[in-house]
Amino acid sequence: SLSMSAGAASAASAASSPAPVLTPSSLASNKNPILFDAPVSNSGARVRFFIYLSNLESQIDIKKPADLGGLKSEEYLKLNPQGKMPLLVIPGSKIGAPTGSALSLLPIPESQVILDYLVQMYPKESEFLIPDILEIRTLNQLATR
Repeated sequence: SLSMSAGAASAASAASSPAPVLTPSSLASNKNPILFDAPVSNSGARVRFFIYLSNLESQIDIKKPADLGGLKSEEYLKLNPQGKMPLLVIPGSKIGAPTGSALSLLPIPESQVILDYLVQMYPKESEFLIPDILEIRTLNQLATR
């Protein structure tokens, strides 16, 4: 039987972890908001669907959490301590920054909060998605919760 020593197993595990391509400081210089998401995320699919329907692909960058080292990496957890996706990062924000950081980033977790932000940020691009009738808007909100 083949077995691996604890040290060798640890080294193999470390070698298979994705190396961060991005850092919070590199995000701060990005001109577009960045959505961290993966195709397997149902919550993220709601946000991606909105981006595609509103033709915002050129205005919002979509990256994988692996680009920051993965959901549980130190770099990702600085932006979202829950280590979940989706996560929208707004560079150049006047408010908000990861705890203990001087970066001008506003990390926004939770798909519904992200969608509310995007609707307000891009009202012309998303107006066709918002029903004029209050009762229909309310039913839509119930359907997405």
